[in-house]
Amino acid sequence: DPAVLTLPGFGTVTCTNNTFDATVGASGGATIGGTLDSLTFNTCTDTIPIVTISSCHLVNGTPSLTITATSHNGGTIAINDITVKCNAGGGNGCYYTAPVATGAANNTGASLTYANVNVTHTTGSGDLGAVCGNSATFSTTFTDLTSAGTGRTVVLNQTP
Repeated sequence: DPAVLTLPGFGTVTCTNNTFDATVGASGGATIGGTLDSLTFNTCTDTIPIVTISSCHLVNGTPSLTITATSHNGGTIAINDITVKCNAGGGNGCYYTAPVATGAANNTGASLTYANVNVTHTTGSGDLGAVCGNSATFSTTFTDLTSAGTGRTVVLNQTP
């Protein structure tokens, strides 16, 4: 599924080439900590008047995350204090943040779904202000779960 940012009264941003890279701790319990190292949304189109969003990416460091097993088939991945910038060119864009974004992990389908996560517009370098709206919802499903390296890096890629 594509990543979709819905801004009520303004339009939507839809991105179809997306990645989620995280480093997680050793397993051994129902809860594992880690960090979100990279989050990118590319190949974007939008229906927002005035601006054209080409991509979005993680800003302001590497947020912590918590993986919680809820069954043998999956669980949740909660990302804490996440901020994403959606690029509109020339260094300008719209910034969105959430205190926590919780997704549902599915081991059988090797997928991670974030559905209707509430985000709010925040300021940042080159922020476009009012054309970004005040709040939005974000939804996507990442598939193609892979694990690599000794640091237990989890990579989720979503492409059409």
